[in-house]
Amino acid sequence: DGLGQFWDVSTAFPGSMENSAVLESSSLWVLAKEGRLCPNPPKHFMGKAQKYVLLGDATYPLQDWILKPYQEDENLTQRQLQFNYRLKRAHSVIENAFLRLKARWQILLKCDDCSLELLPTLVLACCILHNVCEAHDNPFNEEWLEGTEPTELPKPCQPAPAAMEDDRAEQVRELMCQYFESCGEG
Repeated sequence: DGLGQFWDVSTAFPGSMENSAVLESSSLWVLAKEGRLCPNPPKHFMGKAQKYVLLGDATYPLQDWILKPYQEDENLTQRQLQFNYRLKRAHSVIENAFLRLKARWQILLKCDDCSLELLPTLVLACCILHNVCEAHDNPFNEEWLEGTEPTELPKPCQPAPAAMEDDRAEQVRELMCQYFESCGEG
């Protein structure tokens, strides 16, 4: 979330799975597809009823509840570039939350030292403890960040299959573009 805490943690999938496949197999996906992810009635935003949205990167499907950037290889308008910039800035909160999680609980960097049966429980426990620390403003030592970079090469990021995209989602993304345009630079 915007405070660097984790709301929904799923530890049932190996790290080699694509983000979109993990999402489609999650309880979050089921809740969203059943219309139970956001409160009813939806909040009003820019004069329209709008559900909450989550932020994703290019590897996630565009849904009316998941915003992702416009593809950089497209001929983007200034408005779309501004949207991508703002989304990337907001997404940095997510990246920072994962960095702080790994820095605070460095056992997550050495997961090859524990059994596969214990690993899901370990990850979940670290996420819960991270949330407690963040919620109570426990001091965070910036020196902990040293050595939290991944030691292995990142896997290539595949975009979500087009079949997972939602046609209504483009209207939500366009509404956000209008909002960012009306706010000016940020």
